[in-house]
Amino acid sequence: MSDEPILPGDGPDPVDDLGEEIRHVVEAPPTRVVVIGGRMSGLVVARECARPGFEVTLLDASSRVGGSVAPLELSGMTLDAGAESFATRGGHVAELLHDLGLDDDVVEPNPSGAWVRHGSRSVPLPKAGLLGIPSSPLAKDVVAAIGARGAFRAYLDRLIPVLKIGQERSLGTLVRKRMGRAVLDLLVAPVATGVYSASPDDLDVEVVAPGLNAALTRLGSLSGAVGELRSASKAGSAVGGIRGGMWRLPRSLAADIEARGGVVRTDAPVTAIEPWTPSEDADLEQRPGRWMVRLADGEELVADAVALTSPADASSTCLQRWTHPWPPCATWTGRPPPASSWSHC
Repeated sequence: MSDEPILPGDGPDPVDDLGEEIRHVVEAPPTRVVVIGGRMSGLVVARECARPGFEVTLLDASSRVGGSVAPLELSGMTLDAGAESFATRGGHVAELLHDLGLDDDVVEPNPSGAWVRHGSRSVPLPKAGLLGIPSSPLAKDVVAAIGARGAFRAYLDRLIPVLKIGQERSLGTLVRKRMGRAVLDLLVAPVATGVYSASPDDLDVEVVAPGLNAALTRLGSLSGAVGELRSASKAGSAVGGIRGGMWRLPRSLAADIEARGGVVRTDAPVTAIEPWTPSEDADLEQRPGRWMVRLADGEELVADAVALTSPADASSTCLQRWTHPWPPCATWTGRPPPASSWSHC
């Protein structure tokens, strides 16, 4: 080891290093990201990617974005065709609404309570429940909503032993087994569809009702578990809405993507996703990519990264021509990783 002192100027200049980094960021071509599917997940992904250094294009086959979070014109009024509210737990949606400038339009449900419609009959939604699951199956409002037979079947939940200890993942399966189809179809399904735009069978219990399985195991009944979770919850509504309708959220997301420099394209169905290969008649100055996204009208988009957020049937159609083994899915936390570390999944 040398005993000679290191004098100023002998080592690398940090200013030069910083300048090189800035020059690389400015001169490097943007990472081309194609997001397939303009439902809520696709819109959020595209918005996260739409930042300096990324060239984002969102494609959706339909004539509008948002999927089932859509407006419905009825008798001169604009209503929500899908979800009409959002879960306030965790604050994630509220934070997004704040970022989009919609926080002043967040409203709470009417304190008089919600109603559900069964065919030609409308009834008040039982108040002492969670996602439509009643904590008191024989309460008057439960009997009025699902009938005496349905209420009695729901009460059997308190007599049925817990055979599968805290392991049921599907909300629909859990309610069907413990309380029967009347509670599931007439109470839980309308609430779950209104909040999550999804069937109860497709909802994970631990995601939509954290702690419900554990309480069921501890107390021995689903209704008892609901009662415990309700008593332990903080005061205030579990859901919120947007003045005018939840359909405003996907429109605001699309507008923000474009404001950030991204491109949102509707009526743009994708037919195939393939590894990029240079074509014989390609422009010599064309930038290489990792993926080729083919549209139904024959257009081809070269991408460095592809996010496939469309429904399973549409996604499988896009991948029919895939003949190569799939690379592992990339882990993404926070800022989008550089193109070299992305993998399609």
